[in-house]
Amino acid sequence: MKKLLPLTILLFINIQFVYSQDGFELSRLKNSDVPVNEKVHLYLFQLENNTNQPQTYAFKIEEADCKDNLHGKHSELQFEFHDTSKNKKLDRIVVGKKQKSQFFVKTIVPTNAKLSTWNCSNIALYNTLTKEKQLVNIVSFIQDPKKAN
Repeated sequence: MKKLLPLTILLFINIQFVYSQDGFELSRLKNSDVPVNEKVHLYLFQLENNTNQPQTYAFKIEEADCKDNLHGKHSELQFEFHDTSKNKKLDRIVVGKKQKSQFFVKTIVPTNAKLSTWNCSNIALYNTLTKEKQLVNIVSFIQDPKKAN
């Protein structure tokens, strides 16, 4: 019995670790299909809840380092999250157990944005209960219309 207890505890810890790592999956299904010189771009994302309970996820934007992509100058973008009808802004999303949900990430180039610069940002979703986080990177170029081909 004494040998079985540590083995049971170890097994429980391993199960918890696997569960927490696979709680949800975030993926980009479609990139923006408008020309790079447009001010507004929409990206279609999918969130898959792999748990046996409905879960709530919160959206956040995290700045990513453009230096890794050798893009140089950085500019700010505005980000919004929308439902699939594109009519309702979201700050959280609830996904049923073992269900998938899609949403749009909208990027907006501000009127005062520096031209010929890049924005590298991470779309981050947090499970509000477990605090598990997933990231997907979006790299955007703010094109100078005078230099467009």
